Amino acid sequence: MKSPNAGKMRIGDVAKQLDVKEFVIRFWEREFKIKARRSAGGQRFYTKQQVEFWEQIKDLLYTKEFTIAGAKKHLEQLKKSPRKKDDAHQGEGITMLAAKLDVSNQSPSAPEHEASFVSDEVVLERLAHVKQQLLKLKELL
Repeated sequence: MKSPNAGKMRIGDVAKQLDVKEFVIRFWEREFKIKARRSAGGQRFYTKQQVEFWEQIKDLLYTKEFTIAGAKKHLEQLKKSPRKKDDAHQGEGITMLAAKLDVSNQSPSAPEHEASFVSDEVVLERLAHVKQQLLKLKELL
């Protein structure tokens, strides 16, 4: 008889695969409202699709430097506007660049709920980054 948790990964295995700590997976689980299946003893188990979702979230947060709010918004937009298969590859670079250009979702170093001062240096760095992204976008078009 097949185990009810066959083909599923435990949180420790997922954390190792993604090279993050287990608490990060639990945090993402709460933030992105993903329900893990649990064993009778309370052990979390994740499906292949959930692990792929965690990989996408890690890419958005760690590689593409989205904030949590920006990643949520981006994932919601992807869910609302699925592209045709033949359009998907061509539009992928533009979609990712456009999402990164949304500087309103990039939070300063202080938490979003606190007022913070952004120095002229930080503003200039962000503007330089936006300029680079616009140049890349121009090349794609």
